[in-house]
Parts: sequence; C-alpha cells; structure tokens
Amino acid sequence: MGSVRPDSRRHLLVAGESFEDLIFAGLPRLPRPGEEVRTRKYKRTWGGGALIAAAWARLEGAAVELWSALPPRITTILRNEGIRLVNVRRRGEPHAITACLSFGAERSFATFEGPNPVLEERFFKRMRQREGLDAGAALFAFRPRVCNWWKRWPEIAATGQHMRLPEVFWDFGYDERLPRTDHFDGLLRKATGVFVNAQEARLYNGRQRLLDRAAEAGTLVVVKLGADGAMIHGRPETLVPAPIPLHGVQDTTGAGDAFAAGFLACRLRGGALEEQLAAGNACGAESVSRLGGLPKRPWRPPAEDPGRGAS
Repeated sequence: MGSVRPDSRRHLLVAGESFEDLIFAGLPRLPRPGEEVRTRKYKRTWGGGALIAAAWARLEGAAVELWSALPPRITTILRNEGIRLVNVRRRGEPHAITACLSFGAERSFATFEGPNPVLEERFFKRMRQREGLDAGAALFAFRPRVCNWWKRWPEIAATGQHMRLPEVFWDFGYDERLPRTDHFDGLLRKATGVFVNAQEARLYNGRQRLLDRAAEAGTLVVVKLGADGAMIHGRPETLVPAPIPLHGVQDTTGAGDAFAAGFLACRLRGGALEEQLAAGNACGAESVSRLGGLPKRPWRPPAEDPGRGAS
C-alpha cells in the first residue's frame, strides 16, 4: 500500500491492547483452590480488544489501521489481510498473554500484561509526532490513565496534516478507578461516542451521572445488551434486538469488540443509527458461535482479493 489513501473518511484507526489468548472452554465451573478442572475444548489464538475489533472491521469492509503491541506471529497475518500496522512492542519485549476460563456464558481471566500498561504513552507520543494517517473514525480500546491528554487530543490532532479524526470512540472496559480519574468527565464529553455494556453503564454513570452528562453534551453512548441487543443511553426507542446466533453460544470472548467494529464499519459506510446498532449486533452474535474473538479468515473483503480462500 502507498502512503496516500483515497477517501480517508472510510478508514478506521484502532488503538489498544492485544494478547495471545489461551482459551479453556466448556468448563463446568471455575476450579476451587487446589482443584483441577479439565476440558476437551481448548484454543490458542490471538485476541485483545484492539486486535479483535480491527479484524471484524476489516471483514465488514473497512480499511483499517491497527496500533498495538503485537505478538510476533500475528503481524504477517494482519498484513496479508490488508491491515496497516503500527507495532509499538519494542524488540525483546515479551508480548501479553491471557488465559480465559469459559463456563457457559461466563468467563474468568488470568493475564500477563506485557507492554500493555505503557501503551498509552507510546500511542500519544506517536500521535503528537503526526505519524498516523487520516481516518474517518478512531476506536481507542484501552483504559486512559491520563485523561487530560485525550480530552485535548481531538483539537491537537486536527491541527496536523497527517492525523485528522473527526470522530473518536472509546471502549474502556470495566474499571472502577475511571470515574474517579481526573478529567474523565471531560474526556467523555469530548468523545464522539463510547461503548459500554450494561454493567459498565451503571459504573460510569453512578451518582455523578457521567454518562447522562456526556449524552447531554452530544456524546453517543452506545449500550451493548448482549442477547437483548443494543441501544443508545437515554434513548430507549433506539433499542435494536440482537439476532439469534446461528450455532449457539460457544464463547463470548470479544463479542463487545466485534460489536464495536460492526457498528463503526456501518457508520463509515453512512448507515443510519439503527443500522449501525443492527450491524454491531450481527457481528457480536456471530462472534459467540466459535472459540476466541477473531472472525474466520479471510478478513480481507472479497472485492479486494478475488479468489482468495479461507486459511
């Protein structure tokens, strides 16, 4: 790919965490202290919110650029699928690994963080240096620790020739520290949109009504409701039911990330808000029908790669 891309409004930048995923599925329950629980369902794959969202957005036809600390074996696959990469993992650094214990629709995790705790600083430094390319939207899939950076970042980015992001979306995950973090309220109100599930919505709204205030300021607060679909916070008339998964629920890892990717890919195509919610629901429902959060390859849209078979 060259350095100039046509119609940057159709491009998505995804920045956040990536992992090597070790998934133990079909467990009857979590093991008790000192107990071993066995399963015949296991998969070694790649995951993390940024990587999963990038793959699903690519499958949905978006041109994608991924910023993350990537495991070494995944970079070739990503490039083959037409995803542009900024790998901020430094030479010799161990990559992040997470073990997922999946039992029914519930999950528990044990994680080695690798370089993920320092991603924020590396991302911001590169963005200030104008090393990115134009995009129609950005999805930041990590917990911000210095919210004041990101509260001011849209204005900073818009002044450069190489990084103009008219729409900035966040997917924080669940973090009890965030509502007490300085400038988090301002970050929410500056964002184009945020993705939260029902549990996260209760946390981030709370007594301070942070999500209410963000919505009043114009932020699109997208609430993922799993099997019940999705809606916009404070606007119940926007509820779009979820489709029934074709093959039942195998593993819910990455379903929220797949939802965000489907939503944003549809948004970049110019779909109406209800269509964006429906597209997110469709990707989320499809993602739970297999182990791991990544979709089945190839991710590159067929129109760009005629004749390519699944690997």
